[in-house]
Amino acid sequence: MTDDNKRKAWGEDAFMGDPPKQKLEHWANILFELRQKSGLSRVQLAEESGVGVSTIENYERKKISEPSIYKIELLLQAMGYELDAIFVKH
Repeated sequence: MTDDNKRKAWGEDAFMGDPPKQKLEHWANILFELRQKSGLSRVQLAEESGVGVSTIENYERKKISEPSIYKIELLLQAMGYELDAIFVKH
């Protein structure tokens, strides 16, 4: 099979949209960065957001691959950010 005949992965052709040109930063790194900027410890963020300390730690360490968007929104709001903060460049 030549390179031209190989099946393309999802999103690799014009019909499905081009893959991103640069790799986006992992949301867990952004969450950690925003927590650091806000000056909150994990415990303080847990108290402000209502999300457990162990959940915050697991998010930041990428142990949870598909986080609850509801919990992420609670965390961001507790730090003074909106949900789109994880989609924009810092």
